[in-house]
Amino acid sequence: MLEAAAAANSQVPASLLRQQALTETEPNLRERAAYLAGGRADLNDFSDLLRHSDLRIRQGFLQGLLKTHPQHPAALAELNALMKAGRVAEKQTAMTIIQVMPPRPEYVTFVRTNLDADEPMLVQTALQTAGSLGDTDLYRQVIKRLALQPLLGRKRLKKDQKNRIEQRP
Repeated sequence: MLEAAAAANSQVPASLLRQQALTETEPNLRERAAYLAGGRADLNDFSDLLRHSDLRIRQGFLQGLLKTHPQHPAALAELNALMKAGRVAEKQTAMTIIQVMPPRPEYVTFVRTNLDADEPMLVQTALQTAGSLGDTDLYRQVIKRLALQPLLGRKRLKKDQKNRIEQRP
């Protein structure tokens, strides 16, 4: 149904897409329905999707809304809030959205910061996102990070081994 709605674009009522986003059990379908709804949403009726607790719904809605309205103030504010969040999942969601956005200096700074994060999943998402931003200095940092990856892995392994030995009774 969702792919047919995408092909038909405006044939399916946005309210039906919203309902699908909120009730679907499959995360990918929730995200896709929210994306399609975001592309045609009247924010007054869909503001709950903008800050939804399900990050897949929020991500889809923001991507759809920002694709059709790249300067939408509420959507940009929510993206900014995700970038400043403390949770890894929210930062990953922000980077996933940034991958389809026109590059901006604050996105480059955000990704650059996360390339050096302690959380491996955050670093992986930052590496994926860096390629979409077209920033030469960021590319250099990515190459440097990838070149150091084997060394960092060995250092981390030695540190973990040392901690295990020290923790033995």
